[in-house]
Amino acid sequence: MIRALSLTLLAAGLAVSASAQTRGSVWANYSWGKITHNYNAEGDTVTYRASGIPAEAIVQRAALGASYNVMQLGEASVYVAGELALASLAVNPSYGTTTLESGFKPQSLNLAAGYTTPMYGFYAGFMADIGSDLNVNAQATGTTVDLPNSDGAHAVVLGGHVSYPMGALQLGVGADYFLTLQSSETASLTTVSPALAGTYTISYDQDPADYLSLHAHVGYHVIPSVEVGLKVAYLNRMAGSVENLTVEGDDPVKSAVLGAAIRAGLNPLPGRTAEEDGNALGLIPYLTYTSASLPIKLSLLASTTREYEPYGFTLRGQNMPVGRTGFTVGLAYGF
Repeated sequence: MIRALSLTLLAAGLAVSASAQTRGSVWANYSWGKITHNYNAEGDTVTYRASGIPAEAIVQRAALGASYNVMQLGEASVYVAGELALASLAVNPSYGTTTLESGFKPQSLNLAAGYTTPMYGFYAGFMADIGSDLNVNAQATGTTVDLPNSDGAHAVVLGGHVSYPMGALQLGVGADYFLTLQSSETASLTTVSPALAGTYTISYDQDPADYLSLHAHVGYHVIPSVEVGLKVAYLNRMAGSVENLTVEGDDPVKSAVLGAAIRAGLNPLPGRTAEEDGNALGLIPYLTYTSASLPIKLSLLASTTREYEPYGFTLRGQNMPVGRTGFTVGLAYGF
């Protein structure tokens, strides 16, 4: 089995060293997490809010993937890999009648190629965004917001890792960079506000935040088939941007007023905003089981996989969610 999409699969416990008996692998994993607090710009912990209302966010993600060694060079291999990710985001305000959710839908199609050895590896990949769209519908009985389950942008991904076995210990370090690509977006907004009643189409150009991940792990084989370990992960988010915002509706005056309100910070576009610089440092405990008789690996991690990176128990951060509650389970099979 090979390493593919280095951090994503390593964090899910699905990366298995290449061997002469296996030319590829298939895998599946599922993660769930809850966000109740954020780190603010000063690094303090504050209550998570949706449109100013205290809330909690539930994040789910599932992935199905496969990899194949196209060339074997002794213990080294050249591989290709693909992964389909599905995800959902639900935000539950503490009070009010607003429902915000995306539904469990496709999020991204990820393709990669790389080179790996028992000691090190590197890869290049492309994440095609196939996430859901944003739709805001305000009625007298309450507001329904169909949230996007992705940032709406494709991304180029580059990464590498170094592994160092020391008897029963397994040490490793790595890095991954996610370069998001600029895109044009549209969203629909329907409101019953007396001053702005109507349906509007909002268009804008966005360049979502890029991400840099640095990570290191240490694992210990308590028995040959069972490994317990801990990963330290640092995630740095680089600010994104939203430009050229226009609002079109039946009434040009109302459209102009709404456009001015959005630019002033009254933002009806959750998940499609210019993200600020941010960072988070966290820990991810993990447990894996590798069968001695079958090419199967099971994993359990105390982390939640969001769109790009796994998110564990955060120790500190700025302008990022506080990670406290989440898990990932995974299964891989070599062939």
